[in-house]
Amino acid sequence: MSADGAIQLEPGCCCDLSDLGEWSAAFREHQSPTRLSIGHACFSLSTEAGVTTVTVHPEAKGHQTIHYAYHASDFCRAVEDAQIERNNFAESLKSYLCRHISTEHTEAIVKVLVFGW
Repeated sequence: MSADGAIQLEPGCCCDLSDLGEWSAAFREHQSPTRLSIGHACFSLSTEAGVTTVTVHPEAKGHQTIHYAYHASDFCRAVEDAQIERNNFAESLKSYLCRHISTEHTEAIVKVLVFGW
């Protein structure tokens, strides 16, 4: 996710494009804090007084909890931009797959690979 052209959060080995729905739902629900069911489930999200905070909870003893704070409007825009990018990627992938496999399966493949459905 990016805001004003700067990368804020990016997919990793335990958080990918299909997890974007978790981030979006947690932001929209404004429950503080909302544990995200992604990767190792060590992330939570809270929004209070116009600030969205992403908290990374340590998985190992001795490590510190990390907090990343963003203006809520920037975080909202980053989530929306990431959703647009994900949808554009899905369309490009679908177009590519249509050239190489039966078109009856492309929609299902894209949904699983990109959206995690």
